[in-house]
Amino acid sequence: MSQMDYTPLAGGLDLAASPMQIAAGRCLTAENIEQVYGLSGYRRVDGYERFDGRLLASTARYYIATACNMTAPLSVGDIATTPSGSAEIMAIEGDVLVLVNVSGSLTAGQTLSVLAEARATLATDAAAGTFDSPDYRARRRAAVAYLRAKIGKVPGSGPVRGVAVFNAQVFALRDNAEGTAAALYRSSLTGWQLVCDLFRPGGSLQAVVANFIGATAGRAWYGCDGVNPPFKCDGSTVTFMAPIMGSEATASNAVTPAAGDLTFTVVETSRSWAVGDELEAWAPAAPASWLKGKVKSYSGTTLVLTVAEFAGAASSAWRIARADRSDRPRRVAEFKNHLFLAYPNGQLQHSNLGDPMRYTTTAGLLGVSDEITGMASLKGDVFAVFCRGRIVFLTGASKADWQLATHSQDIGARTNSAVETAGNALFLDSRGLTSLAATQSFGGFSAALLSHAAQPLIDAATTSAIAARAVKRKNQYRIYLPGGMGITAAVWRPAPVIEPNSVAFTTFRYEHQFSAFANGDDADGDEFNVFGTTDGWVMLEDSGTSFDGAPIAARIALPFHYLKRPAQKKRFHRMALELNAAEPIELLARHTFDYDGLRYDPSIVYRVDAQRHGAAWGAAEFGNAIWTGPGEDSPVVHLDGVGTSIGALIWHESDDTPAFTLSGISLYYSLRGEQR
Repeated sequence: MSQMDYTPLAGGLDLAASPMQIAAGRCLTAENIEQVYGLSGYRRVDGYERFDGRLLASTARYYIATACNMTAPLSVGDIATTPSGSAEIMAIEGDVLVLVNVSGSLTAGQTLSVLAEARATLATDAAAGTFDSPDYRARRRAAVAYLRAKIGKVPGSGPVRGVAVFNAQVFALRDNAEGTAAALYRSSLTGWQLVCDLFRPGGSLQAVVANFIGATAGRAWYGCDGVNPPFKCDGSTVTFMAPIMGSEATASNAVTPAAGDLTFTVVETSRSWAVGDELEAWAPAAPASWLKGKVKSYSGTTLVLTVAEFAGAASSAWRIARADRSDRPRRVAEFKNHLFLAYPNGQLQHSNLGDPMRYTTTAGLLGVSDEITGMASLKGDVFAVFCRGRIVFLTGASKADWQLATHSQDIGARTNSAVETAGNALFLDSRGLTSLAATQSFGGFSAALLSHAAQPLIDAATTSAIAARAVKRKNQYRIYLPGGMGITAAVWRPAPVIEPNSVAFTTFRYEHQFSAFANGDDADGDEFNVFGTTDGWVMLEDSGTSFDGAPIAARIALPFHYLKRPAQKKRFHRMALELNAAEPIELLARHTFDYDGLRYDPSIVYRVDAQRHGAAWGAAEFGNAIWTGPGEDSPVVHLDGVGTSIGALIWHESDDTPAFTLSGISLYYSLRGEQR
């Protein structure tokens, strides 16, 4: 007698349990697959796409119109106008025009003009392409590629040194073409626009958006990169901060970079320099002019450096700091109306109260005795300072009542891995993915390890992770690794405190390598996550249906399911997948029996010719599985095999298919005798 077993797909990877202990619905492999809070099943990840402020490629929508009575040639790229609208010509197919960037209306009988010159008459209305239009997918893909080609890299060379999101604009820092300086750009409707080209090269930008006066006009973003002085950006101008540490200074006399002894007239007094200290100096107005040398003498306002390295031309203004750059901050955060700057060697400097640009009367320098790897404001007015081997909490409102206390001396966070989510923190440490959650005691927090199920994966990631971030709308924590790889930890079901069985781990593999990250909001207030790449692009994550034009290759390997009877043979009749897709999709799949035992050929891949009502499988070479939509579908696959257990591998590759969800699997089978 046939029986049916339904398995909901949820829980993510389980790499810790033995094969017979892995719960049905978990995964052995989940690449470019995710779980999303509030959504049942495994979802293919969204894409990412290049960004510079121009129209996103994924928003492309094409229109078709027929032209007649041409009096002058039309060309691809022309902006064609009518009395009531305009459009850009993407392609010309005889007398058929394929249009993008359509605004207003283009109707039959109207004159089509280019640069105010009449060129043709519209024979038909411009009609938007729809799913049932001829050549819809090919034209849609062409429209996406057309818009994508217009979007440019950040000008310069090398990796993107940092990104920030402010007032729905993206800011990006990159070294110039010669590598002698760096420049900050902002996105716009016409692409990247220069904001400031007075940065020294080689930094790694970190940024925070803050408002220290309450009024909207006080909103700005603040940055540091470990190479340049910290700075403020209001969206159009950059202001570098005056010297903060005792080893920083400015000089006001004319100096020409050269080898040998050079004398500087220092503006600030009582600097902390000693004979033999190695310093560097650069021209703030021309950062390609610089020099390095050792202190020969220093007294009052006179500094003599014995210079060994130099470049550039003479300048009458100089900025001076330590050559090891230990007096330039690496991280920045805001807490209690103070700007906090994290320096090497465990130094935490905060600004005057309410004045992030000044470090005098109400400013202070705190020591945390370890390298600072991250900072976050948590519940209960707690400022968490994450270090390599400890976590320190700062409470209070100002220098007058700060309280610095060590939360843990045996738990620390990997660099750039600590993120705040709902007032708690998630971070990577030597044990794995750890949560720091508030307790009922005011200001109290407890740490919990969340990564047991994916521990082998996390162990490999903790030493190589580049950064991590929270994706709030999906309730995810993403870990970014070298080579474009990464791990997603999704809190996929509600719980007052995050528990290990509420976290689903999956993986992703992008086509670009990461160099910088930023989170913010777009013009509609929606979450806006970007990353910079090692070859100069800024990418918008969770956008589009491809990896910037490259196909998204997704695969799921489900564990072997023995249907509560591990020793009893079953004849499997059919399998139904619970599928939610916005468009028809193409899948490949294979199943195998008895833990991939040699008695069954694991190389057989089944070809599926699916209709809305179901499908039939037969042994064949790799083929396309067309499982139609839109909406919910349960394609039925007819099986013919005997085994004590059954496993399945499902994969998909496309550059234009929207994300879809596999929610569950129904297996139909009948029992046979016990395995002997």
